[in-house]
Amino acid sequence: MGVLAGVVIGLTRAAVLPGDINSDNKVDVTDLSILLANYGKPASQATNPAADINGNGTVEITDLSVLLTNYGKTNTSGTIISEDFSTAAPGFSVFGGTWAVSGGKYRVDASAPAPSSPQAGLANVSVNQAMVAGDFTLTASMSADASASPWDDAAVVFAYQDANNYYMLLVNEGNDLYTHGLFRVQNGVKTELADLGAVIPAGEDYAVKVTRKGQILQAFIDGQLRASATDGAFGAGKAGFGTWDNTARFDNLVVVQGAPSPSVPPSPSPTSTPPPSGCRLSKSTLVKIMPTGDSITYGAIGGGNTGTGGYRKPLWALAASAGWNTATYGILDDVQQGIQYHDTSHSKHSGVGGVRIDYVQSNMNAWLDAWNPDVILLQIGTNDIIQNYAVADAPNRLSALIDQITTRRPNLQLFVSTITSVLPGNGYGVNPATVTAYNASLTGIVNQKAAAGKKVYLLTLPMLGSGDFGPDGLHPGPVGYSKMAQAWYGRLGGCYVQ
Repeated sequence: MGVLAGVVIGLTRAAVLPGDINSDNKVDVTDLSILLANYGKPASQATNPAADINGNGTVEITDLSVLLTNYGKTNTSGTIISEDFSTAAPGFSVFGGTWAVSGGKYRVDASAPAPSSPQAGLANVSVNQAMVAGDFTLTASMSADASASPWDDAAVVFAYQDANNYYMLLVNEGNDLYTHGLFRVQNGVKTELADLGAVIPAGEDYAVKVTRKGQILQAFIDGQLRASATDGAFGAGKAGFGTWDNTARFDNLVVVQGAPSPSVPPSPSPTSTPPPSGCRLSKSTLVKIMPTGDSITYGAIGGGNTGTGGYRKPLWALAASAGWNTATYGILDDVQQGIQYHDTSHSKHSGVGGVRIDYVQSNMNAWLDAWNPDVILLQIGTNDIIQNYAVADAPNRLSALIDQITTRRPNLQLFVSTITSVLPGNGYGVNPATVTAYNASLTGIVNQKAAAGKKVYLLTLPMLGSGDFGPDGLHPGPVGYSKMAQAWYGRLGGCYVQ
């Protein structure tokens, strides 16, 4: 079966609720009108073959009887859509791009022109005409085709109202404020509700699941909960697929209506009441942030990879979804290093590969004077251990650096992070016990400064697992950086007031 833009050829799908000819999840006057308009015709000649409800080849009295029996009913549970695209894509309508079924996959084979703004919705969309209302669970598999672009994506679309209003789970091989997350498109403007963390390479097949219970939306990739959000902008709508401006393939779309099975509860949103530590941030005022540290702040993952923005890119995506008004500053700019950003207000930082605490001490005064940040995110000390540079004295150097910053900028809020854990047998020969000992000293240092009235706060990072690292066992990989971003997000989020 061929599918042309906006037209479905050879529609054969029967409604799940008998008599729901137009697949809008209810049997009403519209269905009755369709049946009466085709009454007496062979199904092959009907304007909508689904009017042949009993499937005997003719639209006749039995079909009318079934429809009248269910007249006024609404389908509130059960399978609404189940399509494996074995030979065709019945029930789908296209709104952008060229779509076709090939090899048991539903494909967008040619893209419509890319939207002019990264804040716009998708260029290519195809949705099933069945209406999905209330709670539901949607599952599918999909993969973005690899191209020269670093932003290839694939999306599941749901609660689709029209080309300018819908939700989507957009999965990308890159991650910034507009590319890799759970999004709402409203009046043509895209807003990230929750970030997905680690990216998915183009060309890789993966399973997705989206659930809605009330206003709680959850998104899963390969069985792992990746994003949770609460939003009630759209109710009933259609479900399908899409891409920004690239080709992709999709399969096995199933939508089951009813409350989803229990899953991992949504991660709590940052509280609007700051914790007793006294940190204060406001969404109504621009917060100037300087991420500071070494190659882990930069975002290197080892193995010769120059970095992808590390924890910083997913952190700023989370910040944007929470409505934080932030911008970053520093001596380095990811864009100049070839790292892609749609929004360059968060591409700058002072994460310098290979540097120790003493390097930051030597340069900090100039950095403070140049950018006058409101907040510093400081993670430093790993290279002191790697280079075996007076390791026993490293906590004292860090303490002196904290005093240096807080003396020169008493109102600056300084967040000091533990350094990331390392794997045994890592490529730098670092003993995990040495990292643990250094991190243990930070609690006493930060508590002492805070007791003295300094605006210094500690972030204790979670231990990373073997799958969270890059190839050298010391630098995090995409999953590790995503976990770091979540930790930073939670720590900073606890400081926000409305």
